[in-house]
Amino acid sequence: VQVVLKNEDLMPHNLVITRPGALQMVAEEGTLLGPKPGFEEKPYVPKLPEVLFATGMVQSRQQARLTFMAPRETGEYPFVCTFPRHWMRMYGVMVVVKDLDAWQKNPVIPKDPLGNNRAFVKSWKMEDFKEELAAGLRARSPQIGEKIFKAASCAQCHKVRGQGGAVGPELTDALKRWKGDRLALLREVLDPSHRIDPKYAVQMIVTEDGRVFTGIVKAQDKQTISLLVNPESPKATVIKRTEIDEMVKTSKSMMPKALLDRFTKDEIFELMAFLVSLSPPP
Repeated sequence: VQVVLKNEDLMPHNLVITRPGALQMVAEEGTLLGPKPGFEEKPYVPKLPEVLFATGMVQSRQQARLTFMAPRETGEYPFVCTFPRHWMRMYGVMVVVKDLDAWQKNPVIPKDPLGNNRAFVKSWKMEDFKEELAAGLRARSPQIGEKIFKAASCAQCHKVRGQGGAVGPELTDALKRWKGDRLALLREVLDPSHRIDPKYAVQMIVTEDGRVFTGIVKAQDKQTISLLVNPESPKATVIKRTEIDEMVKTSKSMMPKALLDRFTKDEIFELMAFLVSLSPPP
């Protein structure tokens, strides 16, 4: 089997194939490993028997080729990107069968390796909500919205009332920052690259020796730039300015688009009710 992973995204990605049932464990151990050498000296890939095959980290605009012999034992083998927090959404299943022709005549959809039973609902656009937002928020429950906030993994990157991740902006009083414009707040959720706070703009740095780093600038001076490349670690990567060949500020957000495509319109209204409740009227 040969797979080509072409990274057209801004963030680094890899492809790791695990034994059945091992996706989450491998991904979490990869996060703990971080950029240190792991399986076959690859960063973010732990040295575990559950890891079968893996590429290294593929930086933006680059690609990698993974060639391997398919497992002899039939089953559903998960594949995943083990870069921190990517594994929650960037995964799939490689199905190994004895007779491919027979399987194709009667294919069986593999089980979601993370137990996610949410199916795709719709690729939501602002036009789907513009005429309904005011009415749609009536009689909603912020408590239900908070559960959806967590189910959509928002808390992994955003703080609310001091709790949560720090990769994205604090969302307490988010509506107040948008001067009460609920449509503008919804646009930030559905289209995160529409407008990016400069503090959270993704930067791509290419060094003289060909290394590529992608992340958020946490600090800089005349000699160095400190780049947060691992969302799970507060420790930034320090790069000397004399080593930099190219530095590009991208127009893309670290927040992936389509986060809510597995949620219904009613659930999105509940989520909005929660976000609105964080900025109560004076």
